[in-house]
Amino acid sequence: MAETSPVSIGIVGGNGARAYTNAVVVHADLVVFVGTRTDSTTTHHWHVPPMDNGPAAIQIDVEPFEIGNNYRLVVAVAGDAKLTLIDLIAAIDRPAEIGARNRARIDGLVAERDRYWADVERQARVTSRPIKPQLLVRAMRELLGDDVQIVADPGTPTPYLGAQYELRQAGRTTIIPRAHGGLGYAIPGVVGAHYARPERRVIGMTGDGSFGMSVGEFETITRYNLPIVLIQCSNGSFGWIKELQHLYHGDRYFSVDFNPVDYAAIARGFGFRARQVVDPQEVRPALQEALADGRPYFLDVVTESQITETPPVAAWVEAEATRGERLASALPLERD
Repeated sequence: MAETSPVSIGIVGGNGARAYTNAVVVHADLVVFVGTRTDSTTTHHWHVPPMDNGPAAIQIDVEPFEIGNNYRLVVAVAGDAKLTLIDLIAAIDRPAEIGARNRARIDGLVAERDRYWADVERQARVTSRPIKPQLLVRAMRELLGDDVQIVADPGTPTPYLGAQYELRQAGRTTIIPRAHGGLGYAIPGVVGAHYARPERRVIGMTGDGSFGMSVGEFETITRYNLPIVLIQCSNGSFGWIKELQHLYHGDRYFSVDFNPVDYAAIARGFGFRARQVVDPQEVRPALQEALADGRPYFLDVVTESQITETPPVAAWVEAEATRGERLASALPLERD
């Protein structure tokens, strides 16, 4: 479903969700799960919707084993998603009346979505260093066509793409292992995406932690001279793990920080055209250059750490908001 549709509110759950989308699901009368395993990422650890005393739920899945695994259902439907939804739409009595009756609620959701995107635009205009991931994702959205195939890694790319890269047409144009968290997925993944859809431009988005996991596939990309652009968010760490240690373990960091690495030089050694970007003003020109080149191209974008720029991950946003209170309560009382 295109995110520009008036009936699309955006990603729900934990990673890359928006606060208002989760609130809509929590307070809904009915939730229909279509082709989802209702896992912890999709449901924000089974709080969206809540498992107990939550809205009525219907689950549709082609695999009967998945149905009802996590939520009590009022109706369980085993079937192909597309065919089942066609039948459900045909069964709705007087759909125009239903839309008219709920017009105020729909308009309210659209207004909430518009306020959200206005805030995304505000975030993308910040030009401090290191580069804000929001600025990078906004430049990608402005320069990439709607039919570009994006393959992304966990870490920095996933939440920002999910929350701030608007999908303007229906269909699967982003491939992200959102619920699995497997580092190093995107670099080999772009090869498969290219051969699966050779008529589409393929863009990979990765992180420096993922780079170390699967850098050997750079050789595959250059050996076949694939016209792929890889965009790397470099924050000098296993950022996701470091953020967990920051929020939940009192900043006791262990084995998460890297020595400085010249990633662009390594990419050039594999045969890529490559450059590092440290200036926010250079992000857009660098992307334009990479996209126009037509050969394997690697951009190493030095981005701000999760520690100082909390990504749109629901649990982290909540934890960051209360972190000061939790730290204060853990301090020993001062004696007079």
